[in-house]
Amino acid sequence: MEYGLNSTGTFRWCGYIVFKIAQYLKMYYSSNIRFCVPPVFWRRFTMELRELRYFVQIARDHSYTRAAEHLYVSQPALSKMMKKLEGELQVPLLDVRSGGVYLTDYGETLYEKTVPLLNEFDALQNFAKDVRCVKSGRLRVGVTPMLGTLYLVDIMVNFCNQYPGVELKLVENGSKEIRRQLMEGNIDIGLCISGDENEYTENTVLFQDEMIVCVHTSNPLARHASLEISELKNEPLNFYSNASTLFTQIKERCIQTGFEPKINISSTKVNMLMQMTSRGVGSCILPRPYANKYLLPNLKMIPIEGGFPWVGCLVKNNNVYQSYVSQLFERYVTEYFQCRQRNMEGD
Repeated sequence: MEYGLNSTGTFRWCGYIVFKIAQYLKMYYSSNIRFCVPPVFWRRFTMELRELRYFVQIARDHSYTRAAEHLYVSQPALSKMMKKLEGELQVPLLDVRSGGVYLTDYGETLYEKTVPLLNEFDALQNFAKDVRCVKSGRLRVGVTPMLGTLYLVDIMVNFCNQYPGVELKLVENGSKEIRRQLMEGNIDIGLCISGDENEYTENTVLFQDEMIVCVHTSNPLARHASLEISELKNEPLNFYSNASTLFTQIKERCIQTGFEPKINISSTKVNMLMQMTSRGVGSCILPRPYANKYLLPNLKMIPIEGGFPWVGCLVKNNNVYQSYVSQLFERYVTEYFQCRQRNMEGD
């Protein structure tokens, strides 16, 4: 990489432009992603930026002594750094006289091009700070229909009231599809249930609840205070669609117990499963919070012996940069569920 001045005094800025972009990227992203650049790269460019700032200060003060005072460095160190800069550029930049320090013609050219560059770089730094202060941006959030119905209205309304500069775009899908969309970059963050994890996504558990059996009050099973999964062997079940994570989890649980579930109907609409059950046609297995909120009068909720966990997660792609808005939303959602848990424990 060549930094020198040619015979016409035109500075070759390619190296410093690369530096400006790289330094900005490092400042803006390095705390959030694995920015794979050797540390020596950053140290070298940070030093060159300092050299340029020192050079500009000397040019403004026309004095090593005054510039050293303004920069809080020793005069010998400042002089040594300027000698080094001149050596790298292979041209004289400063003319030291009895009346002060003046710029050579090369120094004038460097000064004219350096000041706007430093101002632009400072503006980039201020821009990054402003993004964090203003808290604005756009976020694509994938959410399962059930989590959306139970929790997301509260989260969205309160979050958007607190951060009006953030635009949330919701994409409703099943947990499997949400993870696939994360991997393809179609969404930024997902709210779904545990299961179907892979090495490329990171799960943050938001809550843990239980699945329950929901039966019609006339069903003989309604006499039970709790049920083993095995007691559903001959029971027609209103089931989730086979693309859903709950379909897989319930079916596997039945098979582990020793039987293949008898599927009455399959649907992506949980409300339809409950309505069919309320008509006395089959039973269904639901997350307890959903059943609690939407239980119909002629239905009974029955706990599953040994437990059947229903775990809600926030999911993100490990291999992509998480924007500040994404981190802000993640923190808000996590605190929302922590607050809910504290309130429930208090009750």
